Parts: sequence; C-alpha cells; structure tokens
Amino acid sequence: MKDCIVSIMEKCSSEKTRTMTSVTNSESEVMAIRRRESRMELTEDGRIKPYVSFDGYFQLSGETPPTVDKNAMRRWIVFVVFILATIFLVSQLRTVGESGKVSLKTCEKFDFDEIWKLPEKWFQNDRLYLEKDQPQVMLTLEAMRCAKILAADVAKFGTQFKILLTLEGGQKALFKPMWYPVDHVITEGIIHGKDRHRGEIFALYLDLLFGFAKVPLVTGIFLDFNHLLSKGSERLRRTVFNNGSETCVIGECYYCKKEDAFCFPADKPVVEGALVLWLPEKIKLQHLRNPWARKYAKGKMAKWQYDPNFCQKNVLRREFFQGFGRAHEHPMFLDMMDTAVFDYLMLNGDRHTYELMALPAPKNGSILLLDNGKSFGNPGWNGYDVLAPLHQCCYLRKSTWIKLEPFVEHDLLLSKKLKQMSVADPVNPLLSEAQWEALDVRLKRLKDILEQSTSFAGHDNVSVLIFNTTREKLVFVRQFNPSAYVSSLPEDEIGVGNCVSVEKYPANTGFTVELCAGIVDKNLSLEAIAAEECGHAVDPRKLEKIVSIIGRPGLAGSSQNIFHVEVQLG
Repeated sequence: MKDCIVSIMEKCSSEKTRTMTSVTNSESEVMAIRRRESRMELTEDGRIKPYVSFDGYFQLSGETPPTVDKNAMRRWIVFVVFILATIFLVSQLRTVGESGKVSLKTCEKFDFDEIWKLPEKWFQNDRLYLEKDQPQVMLTLEAMRCAKILAADVAKFGTQFKILLTLEGGQKALFKPMWYPVDHVITEGIIHGKDRHRGEIFALYLDLLFGFAKVPLVTGIFLDFNHLLSKGSERLRRTVFNNGSETCVIGECYYCKKEDAFCFPADKPVVEGALVLWLPEKIKLQHLRNPWARKYAKGKMAKWQYDPNFCQKNVLRREFFQGFGRAHEHPMFLDMMDTAVFDYLMLNGDRHTYELMALPAPKNGSILLLDNGKSFGNPGWNGYDVLAPLHQCCYLRKSTWIKLEPFVEHDLLLSKKLKQMSVADPVNPLLSEAQWEALDVRLKRLKDILEQSTSFAGHDNVSVLIFNTTREKLVFVRQFNPSAYVSSLPEDEIGVGNCVSVEKYPANTGFTVELCAGIVDKNLSLEAIAAEECGHAVDPRKLEKIVSIIGRPGLAGSSQNIFHVEVQLG
C-alpha cells in the first residue's frame, strides 16, 4: 500500500511537471521549475504545499523566488535576535526607576508580609537571632534588596543624615548613603568624618562570624534617589534643593545643614548606600552613656584616659551591676568587653552611647551594636585606646576568646573569611586592600594586648611609705614585697661567719625570688590592698595617695601607686 501511494504521488508530480513544462516558453523558467521539483509536496487532497525556500521567503510552489540581499537579511536576523534578548533580560530585571534598586526576577518569590515576621521570631532575650537562623538571615537580606519603596521620610534621631523608608510589606528601614569611596582615608581623627556606610555593612558580617547576634540586619544597596524622593513625605521634600547640576537633600538631624547637604548628580540619580532593617517592635531600647566615651571638645581628655583605676572606681561599682554577685560576671559588663573588641577590630572610636535591649533585673540590659558608621577611618591608626576597657578591667568572655583564637593563634586570616562571607553583597568589596591588611594586623596585636591585660590584672604595684611617729623613722613597704636571693656554694664554704668571695662568686651567678605577700582580691580598692599589704593595722581611710605612675598614658598598663600613712609603733 505504501509503495502504491508513493508511485501515485510520483506519477501526479511528473504529470504536473509535464503540464507546467509544456506551457513554459523560457529555458530559464524551465530550469527554475526543475530546481523546485525536489521540494514539492502534496497534501492529502492533492494540492501543492507551501514551503520556505533557502533564502527565507515564504513561497507557493510554482512561483519564482524573488531576488534576495543576503547581507541585509543577516542584519535583520541580528536585529531580531538583539530585540528578543533585550526583551528577555528586561523580563528578568526590575528597573531602577520601578523598584528603587536593581534586582533579579527572583524578587517575585518573596511574600514580604511573611518575611518581615522572621526577625520577630528570631529574637531571644538578649540576641537578635540564633546561629541556626543564619540561612534565614541571608534570605531576609535578599528580600531587603528586592522590596519596593512605598514611602520615605526624614529620620530626625541621631547626628548623621539618613532617610527612613517604608518597604513593601510595611517594613521600616534606614538608608545611609555613601559619602566616601571605598579607598578614602580620614586624616583628622578617629571620631571625625561622616558615616562610612561600608562600616555598617561590615559590622553585620563580623557579628555573624563571631556569633554576637547584636547587629541589626544591613545590606549594601543602590537606590534611585529621584524615585525615592517621589515617595517622600512633605517634610522630606521641603529639605530638597537644586545646586547647579546636582540635587541636594538636607534631611533633619543634629548635624544636618544646607552647607553640608547630601548631593547627587541630577542625571545620575542612582546612589550607593547601606539599608538597615528596623528592629523588631517588641525590643525596647534604653540608652546608657559609655563610661569610656571621649570628650568631643578639642584638647580635653576623659577621665579614663589618664586614670589607670578608672574601671575599679567608675565602672565595677556602678549601681546597675549591683545585686548580681560579682560585678565582673554581670552579662552587661561582659557585653562592654565584647563591644571593645568589636570596635577595636573595626577601628570605631565613636561609641559614646550604649544602646541596651531592656531586660528584667538583675540583668537590666544587653548591649546592641548599633551605629557602626564611624569605622575604618584610617588604616594607619592602631586603635589601642579603643581597647581601654580590656586594659583597665582585665576581663573577657571565654566564648569570645574561643571565637577569636583560631585567627589569633593560627594562620587563618580574618580578612579572607570576611571577604568570602560578604562576596554577595551589592557593594562588595566592603574595604580597600589597605583596610583589609590593617584589620589582620590589629587582630594579631590583640593577642599581645590581651596577654598584657591578663598579666596586669591584680598585679599593679601598691607601695606604702609608713612614717613611724614613735621612732621618727620612714618605712617602705611594697606589695609582693618578700624576696630572697638564691645561689649555690660548696658545702665547705657554707657556715656561720664565713665570708663569701664576691670575685669568686659574683652576684649574677644567683637570682632573686620575689614572694607574694598573700592573695589579693582584685575587687578591693587600692587603699584596701595597701592597708592589707603594709603589715600594720591601718585604717584604709587614713591612707593618702601620693602619686600613680603608669607605663602607658591613657591605659591601665603596669602602674606604681604610692600611698603614705603615719603609724605609732614601739
């Protein structure tokens, strides 16, 4: 049957060809028809099927194909492919003007009403999230980059310019714009300059690495400021003005002034910055002045910068540490030590206030690590005085040291780890190479600083000048005073009254052992320690401090504290 159908079709085809040939008067037309014979097909009812010839034109068999410019056709094909590719890419992206940021089509997967509930679920007593929550933390960062801006307003609180945004789903966030490029160096001082938005972003990754869970979620982002201002409140738009080819925004804050406004080119409105997620509503904040805050008046020093006993006298005795047993075991006190390490690594010397998550007594509060924008000012600064809390108090959480130890004791580079963690952030790299290198140097120095602080703990020298009013003699007593010279001699030269030849047995052949006079409680005042160690029944209130001599100005390194007291002895 199949062979029969084929033969009939061939017969039909040959008959049609003979018919067409008989009416052809031109040899060229005959050749054109013959070239198409092999491409003719029949429908079931015997009609000739249309086909597309090699030159791309739609034809009916039996018609002569028109002349084609193949180069023009190739150009048209390239143009069509370009248009299709553009349409595809646009479908995969949200434009800057629409959403305020460039993001992949995966943004459509987010249910923003649900995802903003996650931070509320994570919050546990004194932590913003748990280690098991970190995958969801990264997902929430992606959602922050995707969410559309519904409203924008001034952010009145704080000293620096920022804008309060309402994101898709009703979530609030703060936008802190870029003031400096990544390689900018601050030369004035550690507390000077405007906020560095990359410091805010870096803080989160450092927080994730060490597991403090005290930094709110923050991501780098690019926003179309024209789009943002179109969503702005009336009081935000009132602070906008044009300055030549630039659009400027004053905002409302302590340092917000027209001559210091944030400006961007009107024809290049896309601005880099940091987007900080608003804290969960159930977190109630309290403010506590940082005992180690600096004086902002030029030429003035804070007390902690010249008093080596500042921690004992001004921190450990504070009322909010009372009722918890030993003050140095209070969680908030240990938070202060963690904060000092955190700020030292980031070179942040501007933490003038602690932001506390309110907790019931006796814990009272837990320190959050907010406002990290004054970080990474100058890679040439050592930042030693940022660690004054450790130098002066000599305590650190064991869990914090365990997390630091792999980087301090071994060849692991903190910079390498944090580069890997932050590679997906839109403003990557977060730091210049000079800042990355300085970070590793500071971490390596941290070991020496901690060892010095530990060795100094409880071992500051306390000396007492005792004036015996009865005998009118001056007696000098020093803490850890008892000592003995140890050497060795032949048995035949040992004996009462024997004189030892100094030339034969010089003093440097032996050594001196200094014995501790007793166990000293580090939580006692220096006066109490002096009274205990002087060997006499002395009222600590009668001790008069003469002078304190310290090895490093501004830090509680090894210090010599000299007291005077009068006693009556027979």
